[in-house]
Amino acid sequence: MLNKVVRCFLFAMLVEYCVAVGQEASIPQGATVAEARAVLDLSGKPVIEASGEATTRVAFQSFKAKGSVLDVSQTIDSKLNSLGLKQLDGASFSDTYGTATYQKSGFIFSLMVAPTSEANITMVTLMNLGNVDLSKLPKPADTKELFVGSTSAIYLSGLPVDEAKQRCRERLEADGWQWFGDTTASFFMRQNAIRLQVMCSAAPAQQGKTAIQFSAEQLSSALPTIADLVRIGYADITMRLDGDSELSEESFLSAYRRTLEAEGWKATTEQPIKIDFRKHLIFRNEANELAELSFSAFEKMTRFDLKFMTAAQVEQEDQRAEERAAQAKLAREAARMKKENPPTISVDKPDTATLSATTKQSLEFSIHSGTARAVVAKWLESRRSAGWTVQSTIDTREIGEFTITKGEQEFDLSFVDPGFIPGEITISTSPNFQLQVNK
Repeated sequence: MLNKVVRCFLFAMLVEYCVAVGQEASIPQGATVAEARAVLDLSGKPVIEASGEATTRVAFQSFKAKGSVLDVSQTIDSKLNSLGLKQLDGASFSDTYGTATYQKSGFIFSLMVAPTSEANITMVTLMNLGNVDLSKLPKPADTKELFVGSTSAIYLSGLPVDEAKQRCRERLEADGWQWFGDTTASFFMRQNAIRLQVMCSAAPAQQGKTAIQFSAEQLSSALPTIADLVRIGYADITMRLDGDSELSEESFLSAYRRTLEAEGWKATTEQPIKIDFRKHLIFRNEANELAELSFSAFEKMTRFDLKFMTAAQVEQEDQRAEERAAQAKLAREAARMKKENPPTISVDKPDTATLSATTKQSLEFSIHSGTARAVVAKWLESRRSAGWTVQSTIDTREIGEFTITKGEQEFDLSFVDPGFIPGEITISTSPNFQLQVNK
């Protein structure tokens, strides 16, 4: 009988343990980009028609829309409901501001609509804040809940600010989060493609206690980092990761290459290409995504940035490159054709002058001694009457130099007439044009 009781007790303990483990396992890890995309991909067209260009990524949209704040907010709310997003408590739509949070498949989405300086134009920001339950994040042992919502959670701790910050980081690292940068007042941790911001500060009116605040956001890329980084920065709008490493350039490149290759990235060249003072190495993966690593030495460290491009962005960039190459080819061909057969400028022969030599860009005339200046003056006046502009750099009885222009056409005229030998008149132009004497 005793053995039976013991067995029942042990079985009950085992069931309780399994339930606890199951509950712990059910706590979602930070979502990947693919998981976020499967729930709602925001990288395509804006949820409603945009006014002008829109910035869209997997995890957010930012664009302007026509209409009042209230109308736009309600239109987007209806659209999000049709996409399976459930509006949570606390939404507020008015003529001056619109804000709401939504939930779908464990992910939280934030909508903000605000007026702009343009009449009847609003600014819309829609963000995926990820799938992390902020109330279940690890915290220092003595914390007490002050506020927990869908977008932020605040706790009070008796620890000093710096110690609370250290304890939070240690607990998060033990739970699989990685350090992802600092600000002056907070620090970031990342798990998969979720960035968590942790802010520890003196709590006002709380008798020396420390406030610990958590907030999270879904990222549109999950670029890997390496050890030995002393600074990390990331902007989801550009999907660019930057930072500083204590490693030398050579060691840094070796470490980052190994890290990227372990995640399926392959370098397109064996060695980085140096442009100005920075070295660049491009990686691609089987999904045709691109990561460009650039780095240089900076104050005994290696400063770097790592830019991510989706397959769609790579395709667009390739198309733009092809278009630029085609345009450059057409421009080169047009320049070649223009050089081989430049536009013609037709000119009248100066009175009493005799054509003595000619090339595509030069006409030479001889004229009776002592008459060149008068003949040229008459000829220039006829050019002015025909809409040409005449500028003179020198104009004497013996020597004259003039520039004649109309639109893009331009040529020069000069004469030399010493008075004791026949005078010479020369009309010339650049290789961009050719000259022709009217008959």
